[in-house]
Amino acid sequence: MDIKVKREYNKIDSVTPLIITINGEEVDKIKKGEETTVALPAETAEIGLEPIFERVKPVPVRDGDIVLLSRRKLHYILQFIALFFALAPGLLMIINIEYWPSLIFFLPLVGITFLIDFFMKTYQIEVVGNSKKKGYDS
Repeated sequence: MDIKVKREYNKIDSVTPLIITINGEEVDKIKKGEETTVALPAETAEIGLEPIFERVKPVPVRDGDIVLLSRRKLHYILQFIALFFALAPGLLMIINIEYWPSLIFFLPLVGITFLIDFFMKTYQIEVVGNSKKKGYDS
């Protein structure tokens, strides 16, 4: 009894491998763009992830399931907003140096954006198919 786990490849995703857990126990690690097969202890189990600084809610899986691991699009949007807030002071100073006293307000905006990203769940686990079902083409 096993499942196939795929991690989406994205150039701007984290390079650190994700720890795959089955029923709360670490079983394997997967890097971006990789695919692996994970053994299940029974016909059904719960697959979870333990990325750095974050916990992901486990998802129930059955023998033969194909699981896709990916980042939520909101994570990339928040990272872009944080980058904009971080670069805005420099850009405003290039335009007009008189703006520099009010630029201190951008620093908390960068911090708040990173905190929102830190506390939200950025990884998602979804079962996209089952290789054991009749009529499935892989």
